[in-house]
Amino acid sequence: MINECKRIIGDWGSVNTAERQLDCSPCVRSVGNGKQNVSDLIERFDVDGVEVVVYNDEIEVTSYDLKYEDLDDDILDEVYNILDIYDIEMKNSEN
Repeated sequence: MINECKRIIGDWGSVNTAERQLDCSPCVRSVGNGKQNVSDLIERFDVDGVEVVVYNDEIEVTSYDLKYEDLDDDILDEVYNILDIYDIEMKNSEN
């Protein structure tokens, strides 16, 4: 699955969640108490991994890169599904 994610990005180029028009970004981590909520959301897909943006409520705090190999299996599945649709749409746009 990781190799397939890398192939798709290698074929079509990096893409972000806004370009994919996703309803929500994949969540790597989220903690909060109702008043202070911190979420680490995948916002960009690159060949070697993803860019994760950390938000405190809706304010962007920082970002970091995470390799596909370091993603939990459920998150990797979600990323693969997003990139698989990207791959299909790009192939269809060539026709």
